[in-house]
Amino acid sequence: MDALDVFRIRPVGSFVWIGSADSLPTAIKVIKTLKVEPADAYLIHDSQRNDTWTVRTDKLPPFLTH
Repeated sequence: MDALDVFRIRPVGSFVWIGSADSLPTAIKVIKTLKVEPADAYLIHDSQRNDTWTVRTDKLPPFLTH
């Protein structure tokens, strides 16, 4: 079961659901498969833990980009 939902944050502040993932590295891979701009922002939500992370493609930690 995929526990993480990935959303793109639009410039106006609304969200678009992109897909789901079973881990944080997989969620980052989902984001990287898109044609993204460096400053694009994404929201990753863990529905099991009710945690949310906001990431920008130009600020991803190196260990999550491989």
